[in-house]
Amino acid sequence: MDGAAQEQDAVKFAQLAVQKDQEGKYQEAAFYYKEAAQALIYAAMAGSTLENIPGKISEYLERVQALYTAVQLQKVDPLKSKQQLDLERAYFLVTQAFDEDEKGNNEEAIELYTEAVELCLKTVR
Repeated sequence: MDGAAQEQDAVKFAQLAVQKDQEGKYQEAAFYYKEAAQALIYAAMAGSTLENIPGKISEYLERVQALYTAVQLQKVDPLKSKQQLDLERAYFLVTQAFDEDEKGNNEEAIELYTEAVELCLKTVR
């Protein structure tokens, strides 16, 4: 498979991951974040010229680890882990928004910023 096809797969998986993350389906979200990271690895091996592939791979894998940790904590203390998970998800949304902002994708950045703020406000309540 060529680099462009792998890039498209990475985008598709990342979008699914964020969707599942927002729906609170954390195990499914972790799966799709891992798939997105793997697709980016394959894209890089195929000669992709996307910027900051290693950074994105690292970001996705860190989110996978955070989700797995949160799921384990949720079994011990659901209230605490839910709040922590929401804050971690908000942080992730903000980092995604920064990336979109830097790329000049203002509408997507605003949407991500808005989701992050709404999530923070919900968590504070």
